[in-house]
Order: sequence, then C-alpha cells, then structure tokens
Amino acid sequence: MNKKQIKMILAIERFSNITKAADFIGITQATLSKFLNSTEEKFHTKIFYRYSRSVTPSKEGEVLLRSFKTILMEY
Repeated sequence: MNKKQIKMILAIERFSNITKAADFIGITQATLSKFLNSTEEKFHTKIFYRYSRSVTPSKEGEVLLRSFKTILMEY
C-alpha cells in the first residue's frame, strides 16, 4: 500500500464514518467503500465492522491500523 492509501484507511478510523472520511479526503463515498472492500479482500480480513451510520475497527483491523500508523511515522 502507498502513503495515500494508508491515509485513506486511517481517515475512516478517525471519523468512524465512511462518508465523512470520503468528504475529508475529497472523494466519493462509493469510491472509498470500494477501496475499503478491495483492501479487506487483499488482507483477507475485515478491517472495520460497518453499522448504519458508523464503523468500528475489528480486532484484526486494530492490528493493521497500528501497523499503518507506524508505517506513516517512518515516512
């Protein structure tokens, strides 16, 4: 994953909402949702549990999010 993609995942965590994260990033909600789905397929795990108006990290997602934060600090 590149820096931009990591930031997209971390924006979802920050806002706990895909639509708000997409607005912050400047892309559509559909684009961000498709990206998240493809990322979850790539890692073979759910990163976030989706609810009607929010998302929360799964246990596996929490591990990935910590790793992404560490990777960003290395940049």
